Amino acid sequence: MSRARSTGPKLTATARLVTIAVDDTSQSGVGLGVPHFSAWSPNGERIALTTIGEFGIGTILLGSYSGEIPKGIALGAPLYVNWAPDGTAILIHQAEALHLISVTGSTSGFPVAIGNGSISFNSPAWSPDSQSFAHIESLGGNISVVLTQKSDLDNGEIIADAGIRVGLGWSPDGKQLAIARSSGAAFKTLSPYSPQESGEKIIYEGDIRAFWWSPDSSKLAIVEDSPDIDLAHRWSVLDVETGGVTPLVTQVLLDEFLFVQVFFDQYTESYRIWSPDSSQLVVTGAILEVVTVLQPGGAAELPEVFDSQVWVLDATGVEDPVSIGRGTIASWSPH
Repeated sequence: MSRARSTGPKLTATARLVTIAVDDTSQSGVGLGVPHFSAWSPNGERIALTTIGEFGIGTILLGSYSGEIPKGIALGAPLYVNWAPDGTAILIHQAEALHLISVTGSTSGFPVAIGNGSISFNSPAWSPDSQSFAHIESLGGNISVVLTQKSDLDNGEIIADAGIRVGLGWSPDGKQLAIARSSGAAFKTLSPYSPQESGEKIIYEGDIRAFWWSPDSSKLAIVEDSPDIDLAHRWSVLDVETGGVTPLVTQVLLDEFLFVQVFFDQYTESYRIWSPDSSQLVVTGAILEVVTVLQPGGAAELPEVFDSQVWVLDATGVEDPVSIGRGTIASWSPH
C-alpha cells in the first residue's frame, strides 16, 4: 500500500450519532429480533426500524412522542423503506408491491397501493422536493421507469424503459435521475434522465455495483467489479456533464461495506460516502496495488488476511488515499 499515508485530516462533526444493537444476554433492544436496517426521518422524530423477528423480517416506526407505542408498518421480505425528504411520507417496497404511508406528527396513515408494482428494483427514489418519486412498474408485459406525483398517486408517468434489474437515484439538486440497468448481477449501463429535457443518455458502461451522487450533483462515485482481480472492486468518479472518468483505487470490501453497496439505493438516505463539499469520499476495506498484486500471466497474488482500514479518497485522484485507522464502516457527518 505504498500510496497510502497513515496520518489523516482533522475531521469534526456536530451531528448526533445513535447506534442500535441487541443485548446478547437478554435479547432485548430497540426492537425485537436482530436490527437489520434503521432510517431516521428527516426531521429526526422517527426511526423506521427493520428487524428480523419471530415472524420474519418487518419494519416498525419508532418515535419520540410521549407515550407513543412502536407501530408495525410492513412484514415480509424483500423489504425496502424510504422516507420522503420532508418527512411527511414513507414508501414501502415489499416483494413486488409499493405502498405509501403518510406521516403527520405522532400519527401515520394507512398504506396506499401505488401502481402495479415490480420486483425489478429495490428502493424507489424520492425527488429532493418530496413532490414525486421514481419507481419501476410491470405494465402490459413491459418493465418501465415511472414517475409518480405524491399529489396524484393514481396516475404515474412512464419516463423510460427499464430492465430486468434497475437502480434509481435522484441528484441532490433534483435535476437528474440516475438510472442503472442490468440483465444480471451487475448493472451494465448508467444513464441520467432529465425531467426538463424528457430524455436520457448513457454516460457509463461497465460492471457497476453501486453509484453515489456527490452533494453538488456534478459527479457520481461508481463501484464496479475489478477487471483484473476476482472479488475486488474499483472506485471511480464520473463527471456527469462531460462523462470523464477518474479512477481512484482498487480494493477488497469486507462484508459490512459490501452489504452497503449491494443495497446502495436503500442506504443512500442514511449513509454518506461523499464529504459535504464533494471533494472527498470515505470508504472502508483493503486497498490493493494492482501492479504489485498482479503476477506475470495475469494471476493475482493476494494476502491471506485483509486489514480493513477507513480511507479518505481525493475525488480528483491527485492526492494519495489517507488511512485514518482500522474500521469496517464509516460515514461523513451531514455538515
